[in-house]
Amino acid sequence: MDQRKVRAISKCETPTTVSELWPFLGLVNYYRRFIVDFPARAIPLTDLLKKNYSWVWTSQCAEAFKDLKRAETKNSVLLLSNCSHTFEVHTDASDFPIGGVLVQNGHPITYASSTTPSGVTPSRRRNDRCGALLANLAVLFAWEQVGDLGSILMVVDHFFKYETFIAAPTNCTAEEAAHLFISHIVKLWGVPTSMMSDRNPRFTGKFWNEVFKILGSELLFSISFRPQTNGQIERVNALLEEYLRHYVSAN
Repeated sequence: MDQRKVRAISKCETPTTVSELWPFLGLVNYYRRFIVDFPARAIPLTDLLKKNYSWVWTSQCAEAFKDLKRAETKNSVLLLSNCSHTFEVHTDASDFPIGGVLVQNGHPITYASSTTPSGVTPSRRRNDRCGALLANLAVLFAWEQVGDLGSILMVVDHFFKYETFIAAPTNCTAEEAAHLFISHIVKLWGVPTSMMSDRNPRFTGKFWNEVFKILGSELLFSISFRPQTNGQIERVNALLEEYLRHYVSAN
């Protein structure tokens, strides 16, 4: 761990307003997969962010603040998964937080946790363990699918701004791209009325045009060197590059 960053977190002063609390919670939330039972440990602080909730810094808030700082500066190393070995999914649920951990060879690979929404019925709460299990299985599926894939097919919904990142082979063909599009987009959201893409040969070829003709969708192409045409996807591209850069960085 970068000791300069550790010292900066350790010296973080106790917040006195909601505006000062937000940056701290944003930081620890970014690294929540390294913190066991993060939602439960952060409840005294997240409660202060609720609407019409008066600011009262209690002893529970102070202890939660110190606890998260300790957890953030602890050198918790997660194991890289090996798809040839057996995975174990450990889950737990209570009235408020639910969570689980993906384990391999007795070592954690990743943590997953969340809080139970207010107003949940007892019968729904009894199913929280199943929900936590499914969440971790989704993480496991994502790990297993990485394999030898070396590129990402990105799809952004123009109206809802929802982004879908699909792992694809490094030299993805037009046929493979069409299969990924149908299995990850059309299967879940239905056939789009139109789609705009760049002028990559995978999308300008006869095969892709025939696929869209069969689907009854309109295939549009962006103009080269004109971000205004499809600036939304360009912005998401930049964000994805930043995410990947942080992920592979030593710090």
